[in-house]
Amino acid sequence: MKLNIHFVGTIKKEVGGYNYLHELGFKSVLWKTYEITWKKFKDFSKAEGFVAMLILIWYKEASENMKNVNYVFEDINGDISKMCSSARIACVTDVFLENEDESGYAAEGEEGDETMKLMHMRNHLTMAMNQMMVSRQQKMMRMRNLRMKLIYI
Repeated sequence: MKLNIHFVGTIKKEVGGYNYLHELGFKSVLWKTYEITWKKFKDFSKAEGFVAMLILIWYKEASENMKNVNYVFEDINGDISKMCSSARIACVTDVFLENEDESGYAAEGEEGDETMKLMHMRNHLTMAMNQMMVSRQQKMMRMRNLRMKLIYI
């Protein structure tokens, strides 16, 4: 599938949609669906010479405008799969990589955007909560397995 990857910029919400600001580069790539992972985009950023932490992957059909942009956050809920499904249907997908700046927040537009900071913080909290849930579920499974072993002893 064809991806038009825009990198080292930031998304800013504006009236009527979003805008990708401060873009440093653009590259069209052909990737197989099964190859598309969060790590692949991180590796792509590094290969292009940018090492700041990847925060969000924004995407839309190439024929759509920026008000229809969606985002992926570390593929917590299978969002990469949703992006791949959308890309298969669209044939060409525009991808916008958003990275952290030195302060730990995604780079901001000229006026700054508190909404984006809050969204990033919410996403980080969601990821941490999901990891805690997985960890709790794993502990419960281990306990259950131990109980089962004790029963059979």
